Amino acid sequence: MQQPPPRDYLSLSPEITRASVRSVSWWNQSNQPLQDNQNVRIEICDGQTFQTWDGFGGAVSERGMQALSRLPAQEQTRFFQAMFGPDGASLSWIRLPIGASDFALSAYSASETAEDYELAHFSLARDRQWVIPYIRAAQAANPSVRIHASPWSPPGWMKKSGRMDGVEQCELRDEPRLLAAYARYLRLFIQAYAAEGIKIDRLMVQNEMDSPAPFPSCQWTPELFVRFHLAYLKPEFAAHRIDTEVWGGTFRTMSGLQAHECFRNPEFRAFVRGAAFQYSYPKPIDDLQILYPGTRIMHTETVCHGGANTATEAAGQFEDFLGYAAAGAEVFTYWNSVLGEDAASTWGWKQNAMCTAHAEKQQLILNPDYEVFQLLGRNLRPGAVRVRCFSQLLTCLCYRNPDGRLCLILRNLEEARQAEVTINGVLRRVDLPGHALCALILDV
Repeated sequence: MQQPPPRDYLSLSPEITRASVRSVSWWNQSNQPLQDNQNVRIEICDGQTFQTWDGFGGAVSERGMQALSRLPAQEQTRFFQAMFGPDGASLSWIRLPIGASDFALSAYSASETAEDYELAHFSLARDRQWVIPYIRAAQAANPSVRIHASPWSPPGWMKKSGRMDGVEQCELRDEPRLLAAYARYLRLFIQAYAAEGIKIDRLMVQNEMDSPAPFPSCQWTPELFVRFHLAYLKPEFAAHRIDTEVWGGTFRTMSGLQAHECFRNPEFRAFVRGAAFQYSYPKPIDDLQILYPGTRIMHTETVCHGGANTATEAAGQFEDFLGYAAAGAEVFTYWNSVLGEDAASTWGWKQNAMCTAHAEKQQLILNPDYEVFQLLGRNLRPGAVRVRCFSQLLTCLCYRNPDGRLCLILRNLEEARQAEVTINGVLRRVDLPGHALCALILDV
């Protein structure tokens, strides 16, 4: 039997580029048989359902809360109502860093005493200054707000480098005594917050487990990540009856498929409640659910951008929501809910925020990203169920809200036009505003 050659390829002309191939790919064509490029048609069937929606979220940071504290009291109240109130974005979740994120005022943890394996010096003192007051104010605006938490880095003394920040030797020390202490640290953090009257609903063991960074971070191999969950965190939580849900993550697809490697382990899949993603393409998320049906998905951080807060970037956040939700996400979480006018991180770069606390103007400014989240949050309610929805011309999603009405979410970047919307076989016509992001409420 003839064997194929060890290398087999077809040479192409240099004129054949990525852009030219994309231009002739089938899904980029507009002249397919029966394709109507003039009339918008949307098909909805609410008898075929997908995931249940659990709400939108936004993160808390020391730098954000410090900036907010420089505004008059009425502007601070306005912020929390705008973010969490029923007439604002109606956020259902707060993303809580365990220790310092890149928008902390400095690198810190709740265990600053080196080699304190029993964590006798564990303390929430730092969180009581900025973070806990933020959470209490959010709870006053929305008593049902929930929290998902993740560390950017373990305490510095637990890492090979001895530092929370910095790229070099950015890994946890793989020592049984140390790993047991870190599981204890996460358990104590949850219990300490509970003592403050604040329940942490979900825990992810590491923000971006694939990423060594200049700011607080920690890089894990999938093998150590799985082993830590099963051999240390699981028995620690069981012994102390911790009911916080543990979710795998947070995962990215920037450097590989660490999520898929972790979920290969059946015991890991049985222990975690789902997979948490950020900075990921929808296709690997879809693949994970094909490999392991029933895997729940949540989204944990939006794209940060560079502090310009443009309307185009806000439209991109809307597009990202559509992609993650179509891939099964139950939660979609913004990153910096509020920053000062400099929009700067402690580690030296600017990022976008939903709101700007402008100290010089003594005013809260609602940025374009906020407008997108307000549009979505006031129309798509927790408990909604995603239903089958398709359009050839428009990217769209549809949910059945708890009140029974449908929430059709789409973008129309063309002129105002009318759409033919078929719901369970019944046709109706819906006017679409031009050059707009839309969340349309429809009676069934």
